[in-house]
Amino acid sequence: NKQSNVAQIPVIYGQRKVGGTRVFVSTGGGKKNKYLYIALALCEGEIEEIGDVYINDVLSTDSKYNGLVSIEKYLGTDNQTSSSLLAGADSTWGGSHKLSGVAYLAVRLEYDSDVFSSMPEIQAIVKGRKVYDPETDTTAFSDNPALCLRDYLTDSRFGKGLNVNLLNDQSFIAAKTFCDTVVTSSNGGGSQKLFLCNAIIDTNKDLFN
Repeated sequence: NKQSNVAQIPVIYGQRKVGGTRVFVSTGGGKKNKYLYIALALCEGEIEEIGDVYINDVLSTDSKYNGLVSIEKYLGTDNQTSSSLLAGADSTWGGSHKLSGVAYLAVRLEYDSDVFSSMPEIQAIVKGRKVYDPETDTTAFSDNPALCLRDYLTDSRFGKGLNVNLLNDQSFIAAKTFCDTVVTSSNGGGSQKLFLCNAIIDTNKDLFN
């Protein structure tokens, strides 16, 4: 994890375990400030899913965190609502703070000296970008490298922004089919697709620009 409000947002294709950027940190809960509030930006949206969350390499649902951890997950849609959890912080997190287009975690931690000795490291299992498939004319999660490449080439927000008319979609469909070829692992590990995309791409897009 790192802390910044001008950091660039990565793009996640496929599934990865990732940390994030703390873009909002505040306390709350009266004079004792028993709560720590964190908004942890993960990646460019819209993504398929935020799965298990780990705090200091321990699942957030572990019994050691019972009653101490509250988490809201936002998938980075352009119309996502503001976090009601972070609204409890002393520093203002209002209805206009939506992080539109950014997948993030809203986290509230209750102080316990036996559990939290410092700022915790938070990671999450992320199923990444939804991408367009020209063969089926649908947009959905995929770890197919050809479809992920096509998404990056055509996206105007973080990618190259190429006009789709410049692309030969039949070539992408053929590449997609090739990547999805099921092969038998040489080490006896069963069958798997020939190629998968599980990548994190740094972009030139700043967090709030």
